[in-house]
Amino acid sequence: MSDLFCNLPHFVFGHHVLGYLSVLDLILLERAAASKTSRQIYLNYMPYCPSIQLCEKYQQNLLALNYFQRMRCRIYQVKVCLPAYNLGTNFSLIDKISLEIIANINIANITLMMEPRVGLKVISLIVKGNQDVSVMKQLSSCIPNVTHLCIHSSVNYESWIDCVLSAGWKLDTVSVIGSIGVTVLLRLRTALCPHLEVLKLAGVGDVNDSTIATIAQSFPKLRVLALAGGAYTHVSLMALSERGLPLEELVIPWIPPIPKPDRSSCMHALSRIRKLCTARILTPLKQHTYALEVMRGGLQELRLLSLSDHTLVRDLIQGHCAGLHTVLIGFNSSITLLQFAALVRCNRDLRVVTICHRECTDDAVLIALAQNCPQLQELRLQGQSGNVSDTALLALSTSCPQLRLLSIAQCRQVSEGAVLQLLQRRTGSVLHRLEVAVTSLSEETALRLKAKQTTDYYSVLPRSL
Repeated sequence: MSDLFCNLPHFVFGHHVLGYLSVLDLILLERAAASKTSRQIYLNYMPYCPSIQLCEKYQQNLLALNYFQRMRCRIYQVKVCLPAYNLGTNFSLIDKISLEIIANINIANITLMMEPRVGLKVISLIVKGNQDVSVMKQLSSCIPNVTHLCIHSSVNYESWIDCVLSAGWKLDTVSVIGSIGVTVLLRLRTALCPHLEVLKLAGVGDVNDSTIATIAQSFPKLRVLALAGGAYTHVSLMALSERGLPLEELVIPWIPPIPKPDRSSCMHALSRIRKLCTARILTPLKQHTYALEVMRGGLQELRLLSLSDHTLVRDLIQGHCAGLHTVLIGFNSSITLLQFAALVRCNRDLRVVTICHRECTDDAVLIALAQNCPQLQELRLQGQSGNVSDTALLALSTSCPQLRLLSIAQCRQVSEGAVLQLLQRRTGSVLHRLEVAVTSLSEETALRLKAKQTTDYYSVLPRSL
């Protein structure tokens, strides 16, 4: 990148170019400015460029924030954690704020949010643990533009949840994690009804058919519904289908058995299922043939954790399931090596693959991924196996240019030469993290790589088994 820009005239360093560059490209571009005039023009354009999207790990990195503040570069969003937040950030260059508060904060901790230049930019609130009512009331009045609310393991939520009602927030996303009653959430339906589009419930115990029916009736704009527990039947699928909700994504831990007379009434909800985990499929898989036929066109994430997976995968392959982005194969999965290779060939858009199953940790899998999945971004081989060779690994790194995370810490047969050749091939690419076994690198080589590596390029982590 630096070699490319060194030879360019300074007048091309305009905001039309900068708006399409990554953070790393911006830093390299600054270093590559061929003259003082080029660099000054570059700096003059920075305040007028589109806001930069920082990944979450850099949103709380004071060095990164100070760098962009010095460059007068706008940042789309940062994450602020109270009370342990450093006050040195220039919020005038930040468009939006995601606020996270831990248990039992006090008035002094939220002083920063009382400033209009800060409080008005808060669009997301994450509440962790128990909170004081008076503090929550004060905080709610200072951040009127919140649209995303996440409640995480707050036992005394009933004492402060009414602050949300009084604040008049127009929430479109609500996430509930931990022991919180759904009945309290439904108390908010009057305030949330016109706006709520995303509802995620994890660890909530009292989700049943009645609760889901109430949700379907109360939130007509609901696009995403994610459930991680509860006791429900096909009646819930019927309720979601019959209300005609604009569902785009439905995440449920299992597919309940559907009687033949009610199958047509469940089609709308089934076709919106995007993630499926086989760990909770308790009934014989042959009873889910109808459900698979309806939902396979939109299925994006598949987690295989059952001893009956070989039957499910066979049906998916025969039905040409071709929309998967993420696949996880657990230790207990019964999928065969040939089945997984066939599934890969059907899904060329795979981006995230995690393999814990020993039989599928094999050269044949890597070769299938290299030949069929050019968009692969993350690959984790966590099943101990000696069937992964240097040749297959290097073929994968060459054929998947978007690969940014590669974990082969359980593959003891990978040699040091292959690791070094892999890094040489991917220098300056998007590979940010590489995990290898301690047997794949000598201590001297590991120390040398650690001394020269930068988080902008890659992180080599030798891991003991």
